[in-house]
Amino acid sequence: MGGFHRLGEFVYRLRWVVIGLWVVVLGVGVYVAPQVGERLSGGEVVLPDSESAEVQRVLEGRGASGSEVYVIVFRSEEMSARSEGFRRAESRILERVRELPGVSGVTGYGSTGDEDFLSEDGRESYAVVEGAGGEELLEKLRRAAASGELRTYVTGQAAVEEDLQRAAEESIRRAETFALPLALVILVVAFGGVVAASLPMIVGVCSVLATFGLIYLVSTFYEMSIFVSQVATMLGLGLGIDYALLVVSRFREELARGSAPEAVARTVGTAGRTIFFSGAAVLIGLAGLFFFPFPILRSVGIGGVLVVCTTVLAALTLAPAVMGVLGDRINRLSLRRPSGAGGRSPWQRIGALGMRRPVFTVAAVAVLCGLLLYPLGDLRTGLANARALPASAESRAGDDILREDFRYANLNPIQLVVRTGGDPTTAESLREIRDVGRRVREVEGVDGLRSVYTVGERAARQYAGRVAEARRQAEAEAAARTDEVVDRQFERQVEARTDRVVEERLAGLRERYGTVPPGAEEEIRSQTEPQVRQALEQAGARRKIRAEVEKQIRRRIEERLPDLPQGVSAEGEITPEGVANFLDTEAARENEQLRDALETFVAGDAAVVQVIPASDPYSGEARRTVEALRELEEPKGVEVAVGGLPAQQHDVLASLFGAPLLYTGLFVLGATYLTLAASFRSLVAPLKGLLVNGLSLAASMGLLVLIFQEGHLSGLLGLSTTGFVDALVPILTFCVVFGISMDYEVFLLSRIKEARDAGATPEESVEEGLGAIGRIIASAAAILITVTGAFAFADILQIKALGIGIAAAVFIAAFVMQMLLVPAIMKLLGEWIWWPSGRKKG
Repeated sequence: MGGFHRLGEFVYRLRWVVIGLWVVVLGVGVYVAPQVGERLSGGEVVLPDSESAEVQRVLEGRGASGSEVYVIVFRSEEMSARSEGFRRAESRILERVRELPGVSGVTGYGSTGDEDFLSEDGRESYAVVEGAGGEELLEKLRRAAASGELRTYVTGQAAVEEDLQRAAEESIRRAETFALPLALVILVVAFGGVVAASLPMIVGVCSVLATFGLIYLVSTFYEMSIFVSQVATMLGLGLGIDYALLVVSRFREELARGSAPEAVARTVGTAGRTIFFSGAAVLIGLAGLFFFPFPILRSVGIGGVLVVCTTVLAALTLAPAVMGVLGDRINRLSLRRPSGAGGRSPWQRIGALGMRRPVFTVAAVAVLCGLLLYPLGDLRTGLANARALPASAESRAGDDILREDFRYANLNPIQLVVRTGGDPTTAESLREIRDVGRRVREVEGVDGLRSVYTVGERAARQYAGRVAEARRQAEAEAAARTDEVVDRQFERQVEARTDRVVEERLAGLRERYGTVPPGAEEEIRSQTEPQVRQALEQAGARRKIRAEVEKQIRRRIEERLPDLPQGVSAEGEITPEGVANFLDTEAARENEQLRDALETFVAGDAAVVQVIPASDPYSGEARRTVEALRELEEPKGVEVAVGGLPAQQHDVLASLFGAPLLYTGLFVLGATYLTLAASFRSLVAPLKGLLVNGLSLAASMGLLVLIFQEGHLSGLLGLSTTGFVDALVPILTFCVVFGISMDYEVFLLSRIKEARDAGATPEESVEEGLGAIGRIIASAAAILITVTGAFAFADILQIKALGIGIAAAVFIAAFVMQMLLVPAIMKLLGEWIWWPSGRKKG
C-alpha cells in the first residue's frame, strides 16, 4: 500500500474537515480576488541590473521631473495647429494640466516654438507632460485634456501601461464568462451526468480563487505582474478541471468495483499519483522562469508555482473528499447510460491506425511538424508597445497618430549619460560633451542628437543673433539721424562763425564812422555766411562733426547693449568656453525655456545626450544603433552609458535569449526527464516524452509566427500585426505548455504501464491505455483549449498570442502526438520503451 493510497484513506476519514477547510479558503479567495488587480503592476519588462536600467535611474533623478511621461495629442479637422484659435484652445488645456497635483513639467510648441511638436499636415500638435501619480494622474489628465474645440488623446508609455493593465483585467473577466459555460458543457458530455461534471468545475474555480488569495499575500512583499492573473486563471481552470476530470473518471471506475471508501483510496493511489507527477512536470516548467533576471517573469513563475501547487492539492484533497461524501450519488442526473465494454473507442481506433503503419505515421507527423516549424526560421522578436492594445484604446489611437504624422523617434530617443568628472556646464566638460556628440553623429543609424552643449550652443547663437540684430537696428536708427545731427551742428558752426565775422566788421564800421549805417548788418551777413560756409567745408568741419557724432552714437549703443560673452562672436562662432560663459549670464538664467532644457540634459554631475535614431525606436535597426554606440571609443576620462527605450529593448532581448534561456531549457528538460524516469522507472520513455512535447511546442511556435508576425488570420482574430512575436510569449508558452503537454504523456503512459504490468502485450497495453484514458485526455485537452483559447479574444496582443499558442500546443500534443504519434512510436520500440525496467521480447 503506497503513500497516495494512504492519503486517500486519510482524506476519506476527514472528508468533512477537508471540505470545511476548503470552504474557508474559498471564502477568503472570494473576498480578496477583486482586490488582486489593484496590487499588480503593469506589463513592463525591465532588467534591473542592466546599463539601460542604470541610465533610467539617472534620468528619473533629474531635477523635479517625475518618473512618468505622458503625451497629449491635439487634433482638429477645421483649424490649423498654427492658427490662433488652435493655439488658444491648446493653451487653455495645458494651463489646466499644469495645475494638476503631480505634474512637474509641460513642454510643447507654445512654450518652445519647436516645429517638431507640429504634425506634417499642420492639423495636429502634441505636448509632453512629466509627473508622478499613476492611474489617478492619468484619469485627471484625461479629464483636464477633454475639450470641445480640440480632439485630445493622452498617450505615452505610462498611459499605455495603465491601459494594458485595465485591458488585461477586462480580458480575464471576458474569458471566464466565455470559458466556464463551455467547459461545463464539455464535462457534461464527457461524463454524461451533471453531478459528475460539476465536481471538476468546482475544483477548477476553487483552485483559481485559492491562488488569487496566495497572490494577494505574496504581492504585499514582492512586486507581481498583471500577467500573473492571466496565468493563474488559465492554469487554475485548465489544470484544476483536467486533474479533477481524471480523478472523477477513475473514481467512477473504482466505484463500479467496490465501496466508496475503497474507491476513494484506490483513486488517489492511482490517479492521485499520476496527478502528483504530472503537476511536478508543470511546476518544473514554470520554475524555469526563475532563471530569468526579470521581475515580470519571476512573478509569473511564482504565480504559476502557486497555482500548480493549489491545483494539485485541490485534486488530491477536495475532489476525493467531495467524492467520498457523494459516493454513488456522483452518477445522479445522468443524461446517458454508461457505455458498455463492447467496441473500440474512437481514440483506440486512431491509435490502432498509427500502430498499423507506424513508420508512415511517424513520417507523416514529422512532415506536418516540419511544415509548421519552417516559419520559425524567420522568427523575429520584440517587446510590447502601444500596438498591443486595440485600436479603440485612447493611448493606442494617440500613439498611432504620433507614429504616422510626427517624427516618432524624437519621443523615444536613445539616451546617453555622459560623466566627465565634473560639472557638465563647465567649459572643459562642455568640450568633452561636444566631442562625444561629434563621434555619435558619425554612427550609422543616427539621425540627430540633443545635449546640454547643443542646447547651450543654440541658445548662445540665438542670443548673439539677438544682440547683433539689436545693434543693427540701433545703428540703422542712428544712421538715419546722423545726417540731420551733422547738418544741425554744422549749421550751428556756420552761424557761430558768421556771427563772429559780422560782429568784427560791424565793430570796424563803428570805429570808423561812429555808427552802423542802416542795412549794413544785413548786407555784411549775406556776404559773410556763404564765405564762412565755404571755408568750413574746405576745412573739413562737416567731416569732423560727422566723425564725432558717429563716435558718440557708437558709445551710446555700446552702453545700451550687453557685451557678448567671451567665446561667443556676433558672426555665430561658438566655442565650449563661449557656451559655458553664456550659461553663466543673467540672460541665460532668466530664460525659462533654457532652464527647462538644462533640467532635461543635466542630471547632477552627469550630462544627458539624446540620440535620435533614423529608424523606429522599437525596430531591430534601432537596437543595432545601440550596439554601435556602445562600441564607440570614449574620450579619455569620460564615461558614457547608453540607455533609453531602444537600449532597454536591446538589453531585455539580449538577456531573454541569452544564458538564462539556455539554463531554463537545461533545467526544464533535465528535471522533467528525471521526474518521468522516477515515475516510470524507464530511461527511454522520458526521452520519447521530451521529443514528442518538443515537437508539439515547436509546431505551435511556428503557428505564432504565421499569425502574429506574418499576419495570417489577423482579420479573423481581430489583431494588428507588429511584424514580430512578443519576446515573452515563446518563453511563457514553453514554460507553461511543456509541463501541460507532459500531463497527457503522463496520463497515457500511466494507463499503458498499468496494462503492461497486468500482463498485456505492447500493442494491447497501448490499446487498453487509450481506451481507458483517451476520452479523458480528449476532454481535458478540449477544456484547456477552451479556457486558453478564450484569451484569443482578449484586447491585448500578448494575451491573444499566449492563449492561441497554448491552445495550439495543447491541441497538437493531445490529438496528434498522444493519439497518433505516441502509439506509432511505442509500436516501433516495443518493450524497449520501458528499458531498463522491462526487457525486450522477441
